[in-house]
Amino acid sequence: IKLNPAGTTVIQGLNDYEAFRIVNQALPLSPWMPQPVDSIPGYTFSQRITDEPLTFPITDDSPGFWSPLFHFIPVSVPSLDFVLYHHFSATHDLAVFTAFFLVSQLIPGSGGARRNIMYRDQPNHVGPRMAKVYTTGGRDGTGSSERRDVEYVEMKIGPMKEYLEKHFDYDFTL
Repeated sequence: IKLNPAGTTVIQGLNDYEAFRIVNQALPLSPWMPQPVDSIPGYTFSQRITDEPLTFPITDDSPGFWSPLFHFIPVSVPSLDFVLYHHFSATHDLAVFTAFFLVSQLIPGSGGARRNIMYRDQPNHVGPRMAKVYTTGGRDGTGSSERRDVEYVEMKIGPMKEYLEKHFDYDFTL
């Protein structure tokens, strides 16, 4: 993909209900949020959310809406900053990498459907810790964000390892 530094780059997804775009812009914030003093333009990566098939080019009249996924600025960062970011993301209670587990696999021949395992730690949770297993997207999903084929697997090493080996083709042998 070659980005258009002056405008927008739109990319078709894996099925007729997916599209993504990259826009060169300042950090998109909600109207109620204060604007930063030193806003540096960067790129916003968004997904088109729709329940109807998309046709290209996508215009303002196309079904659905753009939902930002992440924003990035292509600048160098001092290596010391990475040490600090790594320490936070690996140890802090609020860091998503300490409390969130996600595995996703494309399903061949499905038009972009994905099989996912997701678990997020919940404070004060009582009972067994269970990861949710579900399918999203693809031709059967017709653009719906609803999760299909929902089941659960216990968040313990034995059951999770067995599930990943059987359903996601993981190989844990050394």
